[in-house]
Amino acid sequence: MHLYDDRREKISKENHRLSVIFKMLIKNWPGDKIYLRELVELLGKRGYGLIIFILSLPNLLPVILPGMSTAFGIPIIFLSLQLMLGAKKPWLPKFISNRAVNHKDFSKLMQPLLPYIEQTEHLLKPRLLALSFFPSQNVIGFLMFILAILLSLPLPGTGIVLAIPLILLSLGLLERDGIFLILGFISGLCVGIGIVILFWELIRSMIHFII
Repeated sequence: MHLYDDRREKISKENHRLSVIFKMLIKNWPGDKIYLRELVELLGKRGYGLIIFILSLPNLLPVILPGMSTAFGIPIIFLSLQLMLGAKKPWLPKFISNRAVNHKDFSKLMQPLLPYIEQTEHLLKPRLLALSFFPSQNVIGFLMFILAILLSLPLPGTGIVLAIPLILLSLGLLERDGIFLILGFISGLCVGIGIVILFWELIRSMIHFII
């Protein structure tokens, strides 16, 4: 039990960079499964950025299984809503927080991505810090909330384009990087507006065809 707590304490240190946290999750995690509730508990206020980052990543895969975007989008809705409302630490309902990923599967997914994450970290640094706090953080939470709703809808081909701004914004939150937050905000606005317009026109065309 002492070893379990010791490993969890190492992972929960706030000064760790993203790649270091993932390496610790891969090498030091004491259990066979990683539960969302454990990540939320360990990471505290940093949990917003890290968990949204993890939940957005699978949408970049070339093959998306039916319902996968919805499964990952719903937890992001809860997290981004709390971020928008200014909650200091994330909270998830039990039916979401009790979800778990097999530690071996998580390791297989993350190991090939670690070099790319480390390369990205060279671009990340604390700057334009005002964008990482109230009221900017609340506005960012609102945009992520809208993007997460769109991600959860069964809209074919939208998973990747919605995941990109979510990943940029989550990285910006994690490292307090205002440039990444700006890039994520602009791309998120463009993607969100574009998807809404596209499907509104599609609905109009269908109605016009029926009438």
